[in-house]
Amino acid sequence: MGNSLINIPEKIELPDCINNAILKATDKPAQTIGTIVSDLFNLSFGWVSYLSEKQRIKYSHGLEKLKKSLEEKASAIPDERRIEPDLQVAGQALENVKYCLDKEELREMFANLIASSMDLSKYNKAIPLFSMIIKQLTPYDTKILSTFSGVYNNVNPICRYDAKNNSGSVILQTNVYLEGITEANVSEIEKRAASISSLCVLGLVETNYSDFLVNESLYDQFDKIEAYYDYARKAESLGGNRKINITKGHVALTPIGKQFVEICMPEQK
Repeated sequence: MGNSLINIPEKIELPDCINNAILKATDKPAQTIGTIVSDLFNLSFGWVSYLSEKQRIKYSHGLEKLKKSLEEKASAIPDERRIEPDLQVAGQALENVKYCLDKEELREMFANLIASSMDLSKYNKAIPLFSMIIKQLTPYDTKILSTFSGVYNNVNPICRYDAKNNSGSVILQTNVYLEGITEANVSEIEKRAASISSLCVLGLVETNYSDFLVNESLYDQFDKIEAYYDYARKAESLGGNRKINITKGHVALTPIGKQFVEICMPEQK
């Protein structure tokens, strides 16, 4: 197949839409933005044409929005910085985006990732790992992640509510995070705590309860929210003269988290 990067045995017959896309996607010099994007989509989504009508409609709407967004982002890259998309990054992103086509926040992150792989100033930071991370996020996680942008050193206060007495303490709620909060009831606190935990598992943020931020006024809010009083009553219900105690800590973007936000969430910088 000439200079194709993909070695396909002759006995395997591929649909024309995919076979042509492989050839075009590896041709040099690069084609126009519209052609490049179309070729990538044909390479990754040629199978859509074999789905039922109902399934095609479901996918087509999200794909059209993704394609338009990607073309706009790629066109905004200055000509002197625009390069051919990295097939490893773009290929994995387009493979994983099919699970998130109906979620605008995640769809935009995939478009940012692919466009970054076409930008000479960013391509070395647009790594394949990011598409796997995006696939495992929820739109709610992206809202929590956005609260770290524009903050000094990407560090925010966090705390843990404990039920404490002279004998020791029992953890009532960890990862109490209030940045950008709209509601401060127990349900919202638990939801945000779970999101912080997920972001930790994905390696995007890390928590620390062994020390806390120098500006202690940042922690004043933790004993003034609705949920605090609910946890205080829970602490008393445990008996043993237990009272609620706040253990201060901080949560920050990791190095890979900062890179992820820079590449996949540039509007949050």
